[in-house]
Amino acid sequence: MPDDLTPMFHSLRQVAGRRPLAPVGEIHRAGMRRRTVRRDLVVAACAFFVIAVAGTVAALGNSSVPRPPNPLDSSPPAPSSTPEPSSSPQPSVLPVDNACAPQDFDPRPWYAAEGAMGTAFQTVILKVRADGRECVLDGPPVLEGRPRSAGAIAPIPLRPSGIPALRVSPGWYVSFTLSSPNNPEACRKQYTDVSLVLGEKRYPLKAFEASVHCFDEIVGWGRAAEPNETNYPTVNRAPA
Repeated sequence: MPDDLTPMFHSLRQVAGRRPLAPVGEIHRAGMRRRTVRRDLVVAACAFFVIAVAGTVAALGNSSVPRPPNPLDSSPPAPSSTPEPSSSPQPSVLPVDNACAPQDFDPRPWYAAEGAMGTAFQTVILKVRADGRECVLDGPPVLEGRPRSAGAIAPIPLRPSGIPALRVSPGWYVSFTLSSPNNPEACRKQYTDVSLVLGEKRYPLKAFEASVHCFDEIVGWGRAAEPNETNYPTVNRAPA
C-alpha cells in the first residue's frame, strides 16, 4: 500500500470501529421492507393501467359511432292510445261475381303453333273487350271438345300448370298454351268443337283443333303480347 494512503486508511478504520454495525436480522428485515414497497408500487401501477383501459373501452362503447342493427335489441313499439282512422283497402282479388264470362272477350281468338326440342305448343290468345270490365279468370284453363272417335262433348284431359288465376283489365291480351311432348302416336287424340269453360258457360274456340297426347299440360294464365306476326310468326285468327 502506498505510504500516502496509510494514514487515511487508519483514520477510516478507527471511525468504523467506533460505530456499531446493525444486527443481521435488522438488515434482512430492511431488505424485505424494500421489496414489499417495490411490489406494492408495481401492483398499484398495474391496477391503474387496468382501470384506465376499462374506462377507455366503456367510453368508446357509448360513443355515437353507428352499429349494425341487431334484431335482438329491438322491441315492438308500444301500442298507441289514440286509435288510427280506419281505411278501406282495395281488395287484391275481385269478388266472385267479377269472374270473367264469355261476353268479356272478343269473340274471335287467335291461335299460334310452335315447336321446340320435341315438344309442340298450341297457344290460344284472347282479347278482353276494350269497352268491357275488369274481371278475374278464377281458375286454370279448362277445355271441352268432341273426340273424333266419339260423338259426345267431353272434357279434354290436360294437366293444369302455371298461374291458375289472373285479374285482367279491358284491352288486355291473355293466353294459355297446350304443351304436348313427343309421345307415341298411339297415345294421340284429336278434338274438334273445342270450347273454353268459363264458370258455367262456354267460350267457343272456332276452327281450333286440339291435338292431345298422354300427359299433356295446359299452361296458363298469362298476359300476352299483341297477336301479330312479329310476336307470333304463325298466328291465325278465328273466323267470324
